[in-house]
Amino acid sequence: MLIGTGIALAQDENSATRPAPYEKRILELTIRIAADPTDTAALHKRAAFYKADRKNQQALADLDALIEYDGTRIDLLFERGRLRLDTKGCTEQAIEDFSEILRLEPENADAYRYRGYGYKGLQKDDEALDDFTRAVQVDPYNERAYRARGDYYLNHNQPGEARDDYSRLVQLDPSNSYYFYLRAYAALTAGDTLDAIPDYRKAAAMGDEGAQRRLEELGK
Repeated sequence: MLIGTGIALAQDENSATRPAPYEKRILELTIRIAADPTDTAALHKRAAFYKADRKNQQALADLDALIEYDGTRIDLLFERGRLRLDTKGCTEQAIEDFSEILRLEPENADAYRYRGYGYKGLQKDDEALDDFTRAVQVDPYNERAYRARGDYYLNHNQPGEARDDYSRLVQLDPSNSYYFYLRAYAALTAGDTLDAIPDYRKAAAMGDEGAQRRLEELGK
């Protein structure tokens, strides 16, 4: 028992002095940036490591600096906007990022979609639905946009509209079993059990375990 305890204590001591997974790389990049504050490549890499280490505020600070160098980089605005969506208290700022993207590129469906997520997070339902709808209008082949709007409808007790969007997803990718599952769930929510069963069967035949369980619950 004493030997085992000693080993455990030694392991704890070693782990306490061992650098965190990203700490060494962040330190190396910080030294590079201190030597050359205009080293945008190092700033971008450090932001990525901060994000991976769940240090969102530090990552955002680096992205802020990068965007100060070039505020027209849509990829950077997207990166910062998405990170702001995942950071508590930054949703309004995220919306500003996606609005700026749309100012630069008015037909960007993903910017509408992400801004819709932001409005949804702020419970601005009308604005969220408008953006999800605009996204599918701009890009009728954008599966994520249809999924976003379909989920919105389903969460707002509009299963018929949700089913229409999930049907579009089935058209766009008939190999995706989850799209059949979603359409079946929308039909079931609307009370159309008979219409739901064929889609559950299709999804189950494609290996969707959730669909198989649902069929068993329905006695089918």
